[in-house]
Amino acid sequence: LKPPLLVRALEDISLQVFPGEVFAVVGESGGGKTTLGNVVTGILKPTSGHLLFEGKDVADMSRSERREFRRQVQIVQQDAYAALNPAHTVAYSLSTPMLRLGLVPSRNKSMEGATELLECVELRPVGQYLNKYPHQLSGGQRQRILLARAISLGPKIIVADEPVSMIDVSL
Repeated sequence: LKPPLLVRALEDISLQVFPGEVFAVVGESGGGKTTLGNVVTGILKPTSGHLLFEGKDVADMSRSERREFRRQVQIVQQDAYAALNPAHTVAYSLSTPMLRLGLVPSRNKSMEGATELLECVELRPVGQYLNKYPHQLSGGQRQRILLARAISLGPKIIVADEPVSMIDVSL
């Protein structure tokens, strides 16, 4: 028997992103771009090295610090259909994070926020989208919902994994 092949998705990666900066990672399919995004957002833990956010190692953060990190670092996933819960409406998907993190005082305010987010990503008329489920939306519409959800918490960093792959050419 041959020993298993060791595959390293990423090796010797070091990057710094400053406020207001746009940073792009470009490469071939299978090159580790999605893995890097998942490490940066804390979805995956690095097998070695450190992920620092505002000078603090994410692995050493307290529960409250980690919660704040998750609010401050958002992701727009590549697969817009898989990233949205099929049992939740657009309104629920956009309003609940704001409500749970205390960014709005009430369900009514969170719905107002959801409405503003849909306007922001140009899904109009807004009322037509609030009560829809992911399967009722086109790929581009689902991707806009993910963009809206990512900006809903006012993050400092947004990791966008092919965020416009399904957006219509008109945009």
